This record gives sequence, C-alpha cells and structure tokens, in this order.
Amino acid sequence: MTSNRLKLNAEKTQFIWLGSSYYTVSVSCLPLSVGGSTVFADDTVRNLGMTFDAQLTTRNHIDNLVHSCFFQLRQLHSVRRSLTHEALHTLVQAFIASCIDY
Repeated sequence: MTSNRLKLNAEKTQFIWLGSSYYTVSVSCLPLSVGGSTVFADDTVRNLGMTFDAQLTTRNHIDNLVHSCFFQLRQLHSVRRSLTHEALHTLVQAFIASCIDY
C-alpha cells in the first residue's frame, strides 16, 4: 500500500465475518493486522452507502434509512405553513422519490 502512496485509516476501516449465524458464532473475533494497522471486526459494516450485517440482511440498512427519512419529514413539518398545499405535496413526493431512488 505504501508503494502506491496509500494509507489505511484504522478508524474508518471495517471488516466483518460473513456466514450463517451457526458459523459466525464459532469464529473468534481476533483483530486483523493490515499494513501495520489493527482493525477489529464489526457487527455491521457500510460499503457504498449500504449497511451489511453478517448474514447479509438489509435490516440495519432499512432501519437507518427509515430513521433518516422520518427526521427529514419532521423538518418538512416545520415549514408546511409557509407553503401552499400543492407545493408541499410536490415537495413530499420529490423527497420520497429521492429516498427510494437513493
């Protein structure tokens, strides 16, 4: 990595053991040494905007997405009196389409 001028950021680097719950329980959670840095296994990891767990379910990703969408909808609630009904309707539809598309 150093020959390509790359540096590992141990605070942002994550790894996960993938497999069924039967096999992942039997795997020891020893840290992994990469390029002089020590990286610890996590229960969930994030890659390209998607959150994965050891069984490759999307449960955690959906929970995070719903949490952030409800936050944004609560923000829209505070400005709804300043908008016409049609403008608010268009804004909510655009927001939902962008969340689904993302």
